[in-house]
Amino acid sequence: VINFSNPVYSVGEAETNVTVQLLLSFDEGFNLSSQSIEVEFMTVNVTAQGGRDYEVVFTNITINSTVTSISIPIFNDQAVEANETFRCSITLISPTSKVVITQTE
Repeated sequence: VINFSNPVYSVGEAETNVTVQLLLSFDEGFNLSSQSIEVEFMTVNVTAQGGRDYEVVFTNITINSTVTSISIPIFNDQAVEANETFRCSITLISPTSKVVITQTE
């Protein structure tokens, strides 16, 4: 099972980035070193605007450990604004019957 370590990550604009973690858990008998698990990771605008409030990320990630971290740069635009949000999405690229993705909002 692949899921996010937290359903919500929160940072201020003065922060330089937010680190999102993907967690992999598996049943006994699953050999991570012999499996290639690849996911597509992407950021999606909600109220924050990619390229203005944060760096848009769209990349393929090979998961080869139980914790995989993705750093997303945050831009400080100096504007006084309400809290803004964006989503992160993962999609399995190399499907196997042994891998399930769960996403919590």
